[in-house]
Amino acid sequence: AADRDNWDRIAAMYWLGQGIPKEVGGHGGTLSAMMTVAERLGAGLAIEPYTGAIVYPSQVLQTLLDSPEAAKLLAPAVAGQIRLAMACHEAAARGGLRWTETRATPDNGGFVLNGCKVTVDGGGTATAYLVSARTSGEVYDPIGHSLFLVPRNTPGLKARAWRMIDGSDMAAIELDGVRVSREALLGKPGAALGALSAGMDAAIVASAFGVLGAMKATVAETATLLNDDPQAGGAIRDAWFLRHNYAGMLVALEQA
Repeated sequence: AADRDNWDRIAAMYWLGQGIPKEVGGHGGTLSAMMTVAERLGAGLAIEPYTGAIVYPSQVLQTLLDSPEAAKLLAPAVAGQIRLAMACHEAAARGGLRWTETRATPDNGGFVLNGCKVTVDGGGTATAYLVSARTSGEVYDPIGHSLFLVPRNTPGLKARAWRMIDGSDMAAIELDGVRVSREALLGKPGAALGALSAGMDAAIVASAFGVLGAMKATVAETATLLNDDPQAGGAIRDAWFLRHNYAGMLVALEQA
């Protein structure tokens, strides 16, 4: 299971703020610095939700909000004080963002949210969710998507968490009459789809870098096993099919 202490240690090493501009609460650097962190965490087979809690939301908030408003959320996230998760994918959308059945209905100066979200990366350990919901339009309209900040303990919000095969944190979110204030709306109403797409693009790239890091670590471990054969007589080292497979691993790594 993901260890809260590990997340705090990662934050203390300033990894969470790499690639996030200082004016929005980060430690500076470019997006490539963020991808380097993703690669190194992948090499260590870390299961902490770096992509879901940092990469995805940071790019969304920077695109959607001005710097002071984005910093209000990103600064505590970078410091490890809060953990965000993107609740913006639905089962019927088949991995996309545009199809959104979740609705945010105006009510007494605020909104009432109803709907379900799936594959919320880091959702089991998140302290707050960035929830996409329609404030206008039909389910597949290109406009009408809005983004809301919803704390985990908000009445009507239920998080069903589980672990992926590698132990990483995932959740499904149910919103049943969740009431939020007007201040929970992030950015302009109905204009969040572009920011969500930018965040998803960065998250896909970060995930790829994480896989690349894991591939590099696997190749290095395999080379050590083949070269430092613990078995008498070099049975592993001299096995042609293992060396052939290792060559295939090198090719796949180079192509990646």
